[in-house]
Amino acid sequence: MEHPTTVLQGGNAIAAENLDVIAMCRKAFCARDDILLCEAVNEVKPWAARSGEIMMYWANIADKLMHTRGFALRKDGPACKTRFEKIVKMITGGEQDVLRKSGSEDEFAERERLVMGICMQIDEYQAADIPTRAVLDNENGGPEGRKKRKANKLMKVAKRERLTDLSGHHHLSPRTTTRTTPPPDDLRAFFEYLKKRMDVDDAREERRQTLDKEMEDRRAAAEERRIALELERDRRQQEFMLRVLDMMKK
Repeated sequence: MEHPTTVLQGGNAIAAENLDVIAMCRKAFCARDDILLCEAVNEVKPWAARSGEIMMYWANIADKLMHTRGFALRKDGPACKTRFEKIVKMITGGEQDVLRKSGSEDEFAERERLVMGICMQIDEYQAADIPTRAVLDNENGGPEGRKKRKANKLMKVAKRERLTDLSGHHHLSPRTTTRTTPPPDDLRAFFEYLKKRMDVDDAREERRQTLDKEMEDRRAAAEERRIALELERDRRQQEFMLRVLDMMKK
């Protein structure tokens, strides 16, 4: 006859193994997964990423979660980003009850606390970044900024030409210097060429910024559509479960 303690330990081991199997088969986020996700987001801080590096930050978050004990899901960077944006939208929009399908009240409260803390960090970062961006826009953006850049470049070229000319005065006779100094028409043509080249560079930079903004807008629109579809799917699942419960009660 087996000892009761041995039987109990064996039962606990089987139960733990079953829980691990269930977790590995699970595909949807639960409250505990959301907490681990928020903790990873709070550590990596993707809102501080530079343009073009946002998804690299989310890939880092996904990699952290893959090596986090207790996180049994297999999610990539875009999936983690979508889930985080969804829970932020639901919690800040007062619809957190939809997220309370699995988990405890303590887990729900912890998830909401983490989300609100991250939102405060994002607001503070954006508020601190506005003056810096305004200065950069004033210096580099718009017609006035382009004029300043062109004037600075032309001044540098003129200064180099002047230094070269003065250096020639020290090593060459006045007669030789007069002969080697480029005529005004050549300098004027050179400056015109430089101005056209800078115009082309400015136009190329404007096109690049426009394309980057369009890509970011399309990406944001796609994320919004994906979140809306997930919310609709969750709503239908919740309605289905409520109908099943009503049928069971009857």
